[in-house]
Amino acid sequence: MLQQQETLQGLEVLHFEQVELSKLQNGIDSFIDTGNLAVIYLPSQDCFLLQLKDWNYILDKEFSVFSPPNNLQNSRSYTFPCDHTFFTLKLNKIEDIASIQNLETIINSVTTLSYQDSLPTGCRAVFALTQKGEEAL
Repeated sequence: MLQQQETLQGLEVLHFEQVELSKLQNGIDSFIDTGNLAVIYLPSQDCFLLQLKDWNYILDKEFSVFSPPNNLQNSRSYTFPCDHTFFTLKLNKIEDIASIQNLETIINSVTTLSYQDSLPTGCRAVFALTQKGEEAL
């Protein structure tokens, strides 16, 4: 996540309305917010930033993004890993499929987009180990 978003200059390349943001942490899935999602290109860092209100996520080649293969034509969801947490963006009421194709092209140009019904076993195992480690603290 980005801490100093106000110091960066970027160009909004995509925009989606009424996107739902939720997170999965410690086995608990919780709703965070609904709002407009901006996909911003940051030329000074040559990267893409996803921004929904106060939430920011920089696409990173180190992490894979997951999406269910059975997404509906007018709805998509994407799950992003981040520090022992997984964030999910659900894009509702998609009227322009080209925008989704552009988003997925951006994701695939930076990281790997995997179409899976659930998080891969390795991610679940890391997540489970993280939970055990946090409980032991």
